[in-house]
Amino acid sequence: VEMVSSVIAYIDEHGLEKAAVEIKNRNGEFIKGELYVFIMDADGTMFSHGVKNRLDGKNLLKLKTPDGVFFIREMTRIVKQRESGWVDYVWAHPISGKVVPKSTFVKGIFNNTMFVACGVYEE
Repeated sequence: VEMVSSVIAYIDEHGLEKAAVEIKNRNGEFIKGELYVFIMDADGTMFSHGVKNRLDGKNLLKLKTPDGVFFIREMTRIVKQRESGWVDYVWAHPISGKVVPKSTFVKGIFNNTMFVACGVYEE
């Protein structure tokens, strides 16, 4: 929640484009070990991913977890319905590679047309 709030404050101060670059800075404040942030539009298109640049510009609504859950759809639903909340799912841990439970906090920006998110792995 703190990292998401920090990114939103950064966007307010410096703008979306600068934030999109800064969240990718490996030595910056928005990547901490396994924690990273990403910014998406509410239609499921990745605007800026903190660690996987290849996802930028791609619509991820059809992306599923290993157990078949459309977790990006759930993120967009939460943002559209109530602005912020948590999404629980399983995902590969970026360091160990093991599929483990993950909880991601999402918070809408720009009248919920986009959102900032950060997830924590339960390992």
